[in-house]
Amino acid sequence: MRLTELVKTAEVVVDAKGNEKVVLDLAVWQEILAVLEEADAERRWDELFAKSPDMLVRLADEARAERRAGRTRDLDPDSL
Repeated sequence: MRLTELVKTAEVVVDAKGNEKVVLDLAVWQEILAVLEEADAERRWDELFAKSPDMLVRLADEARAERRAGRTRDLDPDSL
């Protein structure tokens, strides 16, 4: 579920003093936090690659060299 959809599940309640409060299901709140953490991680990767644009190229070269040297194995999605 996208962040916007998650936030739309919030309910606004009015307490005894007339103050509006936003109420979210705990599971929804945890999902919102997970989405925000993922976005933050993506931002950090973007910053790292922006600081060193050739880093991704070096990592890809290293992965190809390891593959050629036989130090890798095919990923079996069923084993995850």
